[in-house]
Amino acid sequence: MRFLAVLIAIAVIFPSSSHQFWPGFYDSSCPGIASIVAQVSLRRFQQLTNHPAQVLRLFFHDCFVEGCDGSILIGQTPQSSVERDSVANRDLVQDAFDTIDLAKQAVEAQCPGVVSCADILAMVTRDMLILASFQHASAGGPGWNLALGRRDGTVSRADSALREIPSPRSGLDELLKNFHSKGLNLLDLVTLSGAHTLGVSHCSQFSQRLYGVNTSLDGTDPSLDPSFAKELKKDCPPGAPVTAIEFFDKAAPFTFDNHYFKNLEAGRSLLTSDESLLASFPSREIVRLFARDPALFFFSFAASMDKLSRLGVKTGGAGEIRRSCNRFNAQ
Repeated sequence: MRFLAVLIAIAVIFPSSSHQFWPGFYDSSCPGIASIVAQVSLRRFQQLTNHPAQVLRLFFHDCFVEGCDGSILIGQTPQSSVERDSVANRDLVQDAFDTIDLAKQAVEAQCPGVVSCADILAMVTRDMLILASFQHASAGGPGWNLALGRRDGTVSRADSALREIPSPRSGLDELLKNFHSKGLNLLDLVTLSGAHTLGVSHCSQFSQRLYGVNTSLDGTDPSLDPSFAKELKKDCPPGAPVTAIEFFDKAAPFTFDNHYFKNLEAGRSLLTSDESLLASFPSREIVRLFARDPALFFFSFAASMDKLSRLGVKTGGAGEIRRSCNRFNAQ
């Protein structure tokens, strides 16, 4: 299959030297894991149109809280409030959680008690990005040699998620402070923001740009292209239901490409956090480069995703290998 061939072809991009955290971690204990997970990813990709965006968001929200340890996957418990309960995670889609559960079940059937949910989430995320970028194979697509060996975390708290997840209304300084606290830099911030070429945003996340700008006669953010603002106001009128959504990129909402940066330059971005990337010369220049060179964006995205996927990983004797992704083993 072409998809599986792509996974094999990217196996030399970003090596890791640790014997506890490297791409070949499961070579002996679960040698077929890449194929097992890839088959689940492909099936779900074919079933669910917007799935790459949903899974990517799930992975990002996991890694920014407690590190990439699957803590976002823990379900609600009567005893405590978990990450999934946080207002910062209320829009995460159940389909994404279900995909990780399906992949875990498939892996457990072949290699019981061996592979962490955190690693499965990381693998499915990379698979989905590759699938969503197939139309741009000439530009390379975002693939990287994913290090494995993560252990599942044993802590999941809603207050941590609210504190750590960047807000869609954040300005550049706030976003940089947040990213720097994770060991990520300005290039990582601009690059990873490019994930907004996929998927949707709820109207409530950007309505203040349409109706709440005090310096504008009609309340519209003047940085928005007027025709685009008119479209948004039609789709997101005042008092729109909380379920109302808008595609980040109407032209190709399900394809991973560099349209996000083209739209940003044209005043056709949705979120304040997106628009803020034009607030400084260095970040504007990165936006300009990515808008003109999709291959450069893909390469940078792969490198930044590799860095993201290493945040706070638990290896060796830390954490656990969960039997079920939505609950700790002790539950």
